[in-house]
Amino acid sequence: MPDWLKSAWTDSVWSKVIAGLIVAGIVSVLANMRFKLFARIKERFSPKLAVHVRVSFQENAHYPIKIYVEFRNDMVRCIEVSLARYEPDAVTIKPFVPATLQIFFRSWLPTDEGVDRIALYPGQRGRAWVAADPSKFTAAQVEGFVGRIGTLIIKINGRDFPIPL
Repeated sequence: MPDWLKSAWTDSVWSKVIAGLIVAGIVSVLANMRFKLFARIKERFSPKLAVHVRVSFQENAHYPIKIYVEFRNDMVRCIEVSLARYEPDAVTIKPFVPATLQIFFRSWLPTDEGVDRIALYPGQRGRAWVAADPSKFTAAQVEGFVGRIGTLIIKINGRDFPIPL
């Protein structure tokens, strides 16, 4: 044993500090095993969104079949949201457009187009859309696929968060 460790262990103050650290380590491991403390802390700070998916059809629009995903920030802090990508399952889309985000303030804003990034306060709602390929699907077919349309990957505070559509 090195001399500095031997002197620290025999010192009346440092021996108590070392023993306290050992006891604290053992208690934290036991608390985590019993109460899942680290999992609870991780869950508290992980993204929580209430999500709703719907399909919209507009006859003469550039993107006639839109799959909207509306979400509410159920966290206790603000979040930054951006779109990362779309992973198809049953429905393929027209080219992915990352600037389709909107925020709800009595109405959806911006009204004409979306933006590529939004910030949501706790309880605030946002939405995004992807456009289904109208040459392959009708709006009724897309509505029938809800739940297995695909997965929209959004970024919340820079981390990927998958939303099944």
